[in-house]
Amino acid sequence: MFKCFLFSFQVWHFVLLAIMLLVLFLSVRKKKLTLAAGIVAGMLGLIVMLGTGLTGALMLIAFFAMGVLVSRYKRNRKQMVTGITHTEERNWVQVLANGGVAGICSILVFVDAEQMDLYVFLAAGSLAAAAADTVSSEIGTVHGSRFVNVLNWKREPPGGDGVISLEGTLAGLCAAAVIALVYGLGVGISAEPGYVMAAGVLGNLVDSMLGASLQRSGWLNNDGVNFCNTAAGAIAALVLKLIFG
Repeated sequence: MFKCFLFSFQVWHFVLLAIMLLVLFLSVRKKKLTLAAGIVAGMLGLIVMLGTGLTGALMLIAFFAMGVLVSRYKRNRKQMVTGITHTEERNWVQVLANGGVAGICSILVFVDAEQMDLYVFLAAGSLAAAAADTVSSEIGTVHGSRFVNVLNWKREPPGGDGVISLEGTLAGLCAAAVIALVYGLGVGISAEPGYVMAAGVLGNLVDSMLGASLQRSGWLNNDGVNFCNTAAGAIAALVLKLIFG
């Protein structure tokens, strides 16, 4: 179904690479990414493109686009609700925390090309989880009506680690569905896009649980939680596929 393009560049590679470099240049210039983050994101994008093909590259682009859009959405309102001033500029550690698992899956294609379909599927699960987490927190902060700690369901102020809302959770599900849709356009009609969407939701739940526990206790920082979120998304996708075929 997929073909590894490690040693065979085609026209779409150059077109997509040019677009990616332009977007990264503008992102650094507009202070969406630090220079180091732009370089790491470019390397990660190239690895994903070569390893997982057009489908993987488009999933990564979809995640990045959603992240940029929701981070700008009603930014002043978010700061007023949470009392926390967030910067839109992402550093290289944050880039790896969200896209590192997809990069690892892409590298595995180079090592074991016969299992390429599986690694693209796992990358999809990881990116669905990353998208769900990013969108749910940003949209939930603005539109959430009731915020609770995911572990004990007690009401807490928005913006805290492990604090969720129904509206944010549904927004995260929609974000995971976008990644699943892009994946589905690449692989065709099957049950796998549904698994990807479910994996995104499950990964986002793991993220919230870790935030309410290990992050609050200081065992993990936000980047560590995000990496665990994407890893959980990939693992959840694999488990769903093993159970349901």
